[in-house]
Amino acid sequence: MLELETVKHESMQLVAQFHRGVFAGATDAWSKLNNAVAMQRLVSDQSMAIGLSYDDPQLTESTAFRYDAAVLVDSATVKRAKLATLDRRTSQGMRLIELQGGSFLRVMHYGPYANIPETYADLVTTAAAKGIKFEPLPLIQIYRNSPLFTDEKDLETELLVRIVEG
Repeated sequence: MLELETVKHESMQLVAQFHRGVFAGATDAWSKLNNAVAMQRLVSDQSMAIGLSYDDPQLTESTAFRYDAAVLVDSATVKRAKLATLDRRTSQGMRLIELQGGSFLRVMHYGPYANIPETYADLVTTAAAKGIKFEPLPLIQIYRNSPLFTDEKDLETELLVRIVEG
């Protein structure tokens, strides 16, 4: 059985690039996001790469899969870069997201991103077996290292789902 942890996270502001379709195609969303982040100098010491998956890959047709490639930004960066104008989707799919804080179940995924659906399925099964109530989606993925600088087998990703309080 998978080792689940309960963690608390504060609210997070994210600049995100939306993607719909096969997950492997999300690399285009990451490229667009990285270009925008670099051009607007949005990176800070607190920045981290985050993915938001809105669909269960076992239940959703791959071409309909919805995903946000995102970067954590602090409030000073939002004000400086006037990111509040991103509160509606633009034609490029970029938006500002406020991810509410709270309690989350966390499991670490080690290895290729292509295997994340299996780890997610194990998370759901383990939590249900333990009687833990949670919101299965969106699945939050915090990427602890980058495939640009890390072998695929050494990738580390935190997988988080929100615990239902009460």
